[in-house]
Amino acid sequence: MVSTDDERLLQMAAAEGAKTGTEVVSAEFRPFKQFSFKWSHGGSVIEVSDYCDSAPDAALADLLQYILAYAR
Repeated sequence: MVSTDDERLLQMAAAEGAKTGTEVVSAEFRPFKQFSFKWSHGGSVIEVSDYCDSAPDAALADLLQYILAYAR
């Protein structure tokens, strides 16, 4: 079952990806030991540290923009 935090992340990631022509099919918060993220080109999957799950939308949008720029 997908959490509401993961749904929020996916919606935001898909919206940010659409701005750059990148399709994001999955985005999840994961319990990494430190602040980090993972990007998988093959499936357009983003995993973000669960430290960010309560971040304001503006901060999360900035992080997603960075991740998508990093992925290019």
